[in-house]
Amino acid sequence: MIRIKAALIFGGVFLVLFGLGDLWFNLWSPADPTPVDLAALERGETTDAAYMEFGPHVALFPHGISSTRGEGFDAQLEYIIYPIVSASHSDYHQFANFRFEGVDSFDNMPGFGSAAVLVLNYDYGHFLEVPQEFETRESMRGMSAGNFDSLNSNMRNAIKKHFPGQQYDKMIFITENQSPSLLRGILMLLGGLALIGVGAVMFLKMPT
Repeated sequence: MIRIKAALIFGGVFLVLFGLGDLWFNLWSPADPTPVDLAALERGETTDAAYMEFGPHVALFPHGISSTRGEGFDAQLEYIIYPIVSASHSDYHQFANFRFEGVDSFDNMPGFGSAAVLVLNYDYGHFLEVPQEFETRESMRGMSAGNFDSLNSNMRNAIKKHFPGQQYDKMIFITENQSPSLLRGILMLLGGLALIGVGAVMFLKMPT
């Protein structure tokens, strides 16, 4: 019983700290995204922007990876991770000009070489909703998802397996369509305080 009470308090403290960090991060993020030159990132430059927007690029959905809940056709997507490359990337034109014309096209599609940015997307509920072709887009915005080490172990392992040979410590990871919001941090903070309160009350009610 003592372990349960201690777990509640420690879990609450973790949520409070995480919530405070999330609040601080979003509080100092600009309301409008910072334009980031994708080609410059591909040349080795870096960015400290938390909320960013990229210009013209190709989204390499066919080279993406995903995580699902359930099995078979009814499996629900948890997230997808896919690379994007700028119009200055050496492989841009072969991706932008490639057209899928049947199942055999997958055997002939351009292979993945390198990318400076990997995009995390939590918006798709089913794999049929995910674009099946290389998609040329004018822009894309989202929040930084942190560095490679801040991703969970399943994501890191999948990225290393499907995108081998990359400089993971220099890659940019962005959560698509996410914008600065204080709500998540506030909910985590309140949830953490509630857990701490429940654990503290349970300790106080322990028989002496």
